[in-house]
This record gives sequence, C-alpha cells and structure tokens, in this order.
Amino acid sequence: MAHQNLSNTGIVDGQIVEASEITQIVNAFTKVPVNGSGYDITISGSLNLTGSLLMTGSFVNEFSGQFTSLGLGVVAPTAPTMLHIKDTAAGGDPIVLLEGNAGTDNARIRFSNSDVSYDLGAYGSSSPSDNFQIVQDAAGSALTPFIIGKNTVSYTLYAVGDSVGVGLGSSTTALLNPLDAGSLQAAGRVSGSSLRAGIISASAAGENIHGTASYATYIETASTASYVKSTNIDFFDSVSQQVNSTSTIASLTGSYDALKVSDLSGISIKDIGSNDYSIVLSGSVAADEGLLYFGGVNSGEYFTFDQGEQIIKAETGTFFVTNGLEVQGKIRLSGSSGASSTRELVVGPNGTIGSNLPSSSLGANDLAFNRNNTAYIGNYNSDSTSKLALSAGGGGSSTFTNIELSASGDVTLPNGQLILDGATNPSSLTNMQTYTNFNPTVTATDFRKTVIRSKAIETNSATAVTAFTLNASNMPADNGIYCITFTCLGTDGSTSGARMVRMERSILISWKGIGTPYWSGTALDISTLEKMRTLANYLNATITFNFSGGSFLEFANLNIQVENSDTTQTKWVGLITIETIQSSVLS
Repeated sequence: MAHQNLSNTGIVDGQIVEASEITQIVNAFTKVPVNGSGYDITISGSLNLTGSLLMTGSFVNEFSGQFTSLGLGVVAPTAPTMLHIKDTAAGGDPIVLLEGNAGTDNARIRFSNSDVSYDLGAYGSSSPSDNFQIVQDAAGSALTPFIIGKNTVSYTLYAVGDSVGVGLGSSTTALLNPLDAGSLQAAGRVSGSSLRAGIISASAAGENIHGTASYATYIETASTASYVKSTNIDFFDSVSQQVNSTSTIASLTGSYDALKVSDLSGISIKDIGSNDYSIVLSGSVAADEGLLYFGGVNSGEYFTFDQGEQIIKAETGTFFVTNGLEVQGKIRLSGSSGASSTRELVVGPNGTIGSNLPSSSLGANDLAFNRNNTAYIGNYNSDSTSKLALSAGGGGSSTFTNIELSASGDVTLPNGQLILDGATNPSSLTNMQTYTNFNPTVTATDFRKTVIRSKAIETNSATAVTAFTLNASNMPADNGIYCITFTCLGTDGSTSGARMVRMERSILISWKGIGTPYWSGTALDISTLEKMRTLANYLNATITFNFSGGSFLEFANLNIQVENSDTTQTKWVGLITIETIQSSVLS
C-alpha cells in the first residue's frame, strides 16, 4: 500500500480549522486509507505504552531503523546480551519455535563471526532426510561433522562426568561410575581399522581380540607371530613359529587349537563346540598346593582333586551312583567350609510340596516329608520293649526326653507337662487366647471343647465389670449349641490371703452364625452360681451373663461379667470353658 504523511496545512492560530484537517488524523488512527494511501505515523520522541500493543498484521521493519537489544517477556538486556526471552507463566516450559514451511525445508539457526559460520537445526533436504545436523560454512565449502538421524533411540550417546557411554540405556550413569576417568564403554562392538591403547583387554580370549603382531609382550589369539614373549600365549589358529621364552619351551611347530597354558591358572582345554576354555590341571610341585580338574569348569559340572583341602569335590547338579555308595567316615552335606542351610539329604524323588512323590529330606536343622497322605516316623523293631523318644533342650538321652511312645501304645511325658496351645494373656475383651483345646478346628463337625483365658479385671463396687465378650469377631460362622462356663478367682492381694473367692457359673444358649450372627435370647438357661470364699467376705459377689447390641431377643454380644457388691478392691482372673456342637452334626 502507498504511504502518505499527515499534513498541518491550514491549521493556523486564529483561523477556522476545516473538517478535512481533523479527519486525516482520525483516518490515520482508525486504519482508513485516503485515495488508496495509508498514513505513516512518525514519532519524533519515544512511544510509551502502559497497555498492550495489539497487531493484526506483521511486524515489518521497512526502513533503516534497528533494535539495539530486544527483550520478550522481560526488559531489554544490556550488552553483550542482545536477545532475552523469558516465559512469564509459571511452569510454562517455554519453546522458541523455528518452523519450515515444508518437510524438505531446513529449519536452522546460524552462528557466525568474520572467520566461520555454523548452522544447526533440522535438515529436511538431507539424505536421509529429517536429521539434526551441525554444518560448517553452509554457504561455501560445507562440512557436516555432527549428524543425529531421525528416530535415534534414547541414550545412544550419553556423556557422564568424564566418561562416555554408547548404547548403555538409562543406567549409563551407574555403569560408567566404577570406570576410570576418560573411559568409553559401548554395549556393542567397537570396530575400526586401527586401535591403540596402553592396555587392551577382552572378556574372552580367542573371540574379542583378533589380529597379527610382529612383537608383543602379552598376546592372545594371534594368527601369526614372528616373535612372541610367552608371558601368556593363547593360540586359537594353527601356528608355525619360533617362541622365545625363559621357560622349558624353546620352539614348537603344530596346531594349538584346543590348548592354553598359563602360569597363573594352569592348563586349559578348549570346550567342544565353543570358544570357551576349561581348566583341567592347576597347581605346583610344592606340597598341598596342587589342583586337578576333570570336566567343564565353566559349566559347573566337574571334579576337583584339592591337595590343600585334602578333599575331592564334585561340582555338579546331580551325583549319580549306579549301585551303592560306601563311606568309611562321615557324610557331610555342608562341605569342607561355608555350610549352606539349603543343602539337604533327600531319600526318594525330589518332589514338590503337595505332589504324589513321597520323599524325606534331612536339612541342616530340619527333617521334612513330602507326601500327600500319611508320613511315618517310627521305631520299626517289633520287640515289646521298643520305644520312640523325642527330645529337646539338651540331647538324645532319657534325661532330656520330652515325649516317649512305647510299643504298648502309651504316650508318656517323662520330664515335662502337656500344654495344649498357648497361655498368653488376652489383649482385649474379645481376644481369644486358647489355654487348652481338645478339638482346635473351628469348623469341626463333632463335639468341641475349648478353654480360653479371660482378660484380668478389677472391681471395687457393686458395678458389674465385663471379663470377656463373645460375638461375631471370635465366634464361628455356623449355627450351634453352646454351654459356656466361666470360672474365676478373686483376691484383694493381701499378703495373708484372708480375702479370696472362687466362683463358677454356666449358660446354655444357641448361637446363630449363619447370616446375620446373633445370640438367641429365647433359648437359654443359666446354672446356679457355685462359690467358695473365705470368712464372711464376698457374700454377694456373683457372675452375670449380660446381652448387648441388637433387639427383639437377638443380641450381638454375650458379655461375661463379675459383680463384687463390695467396696473392697479385688483383682479377678478366669477361664472360659466353651463346649459346643455345630448344627451340621445334628442335621
């Protein structure tokens, strides 16, 4: 569009101002061209804006003006910074986008001084296309020293500290950390026509270092060699040469495809079908230092004759003897040193738990049986005096015998007592701690009798105190008939024992454990209180059975309570005997 300037013609002090002289200013600031020409606004001073500069067109510098420095989202910087861009939104992760119009365009940034220029960016016109490149002197004799191809996988090249990893993945930092400064580690092969280093090592001789040498002090896998100092020689290919050495070998001619000799490890033989070697002989003429191996040492299946330990080891998964194994002394499963708790002497097939492969295993501290029906421990002598004893706490003699089984069928506890289950004090009013249990299976289909401990309580007035509560938290999910007997002892703790009492009372009641559980308040009977006491104390003390929770004679809780009716503080402990028969037995 053509340009024209605002005119002050006709605007004179003391004279009338015409409308056209005013409308040119309005047109200039409202985007209205006159005669096809827009107005240029020339500012002799500075343009200070307190609001935003809103543009619908492009920001074009058609004249000779220029920015000394430019700040986007921030005040203009000072030299030497020329451009400062800042994201004013928190957490915005700003992007400076330089986008080509087509897929074959090169979107790049140029860095230049008077001597050289470098372009870097996305090159759509390169072959193959869409690479990231750094190009020197793109307008002249271009050089491209650095290229990253499209879809290069993550962590292909990763520089960490003073080391570089190639293809090691996200764990590059941990893999490079143990290495020396200036190290290079690659996940795959490092290949080249020339490789030079102070020391070159490889994980497998015969595989990882190949080549020829006219002279070397340490050489492995040399196809040809005119002079070799035999510190360590591993010939993979056939050789015909002179070997100079201070050892007994002065020269040789022949094939050494399968033999390796080392002054450190001994004599090794190449494994059949692979490039690995197994040591077959190691040691010296000195006493107690020789070792002799038979088998594949690398695969873990071999014999070791150890002079130092004076043993023969079978390093194998299975040691098979066709007929019998006779040992003059002891059979030790732990080895000569470093006993393992997982080693076992297994009689029968080595089956898994629950399989029908009956066997027994003698471990370091266990005797285990693996049979899906009955396993037997017995003294199979048929004499009437034969016995089987189990002992603990001192050894295998009658002094320490805990359980003795006789040929007549008697079970004797000669040195102890029978404790059925535990005797731990309850932690709450509903915590069942079994004292004796003649049938511990909760879902038993026969008569069951259990004795449990009540929580220790104290009374000092006529107010009843709960000793134990039976509800769905400790009762089975089955219907049954229950006879519950509470036996308790009470005392004020006096040293003379003048105040003491024993009480016992029973309740016969029905428990509905199927569906919504509850105690039936319609079918019950409570026995007469039995009491033993000293002097005239505890005359009115009693045991009560109280119900709570629920309604209409269906109660959630059966509370066993002690009522003292005496101001003397008394401590109570008790046992609850539960006799029950489940409804499934009655059906």
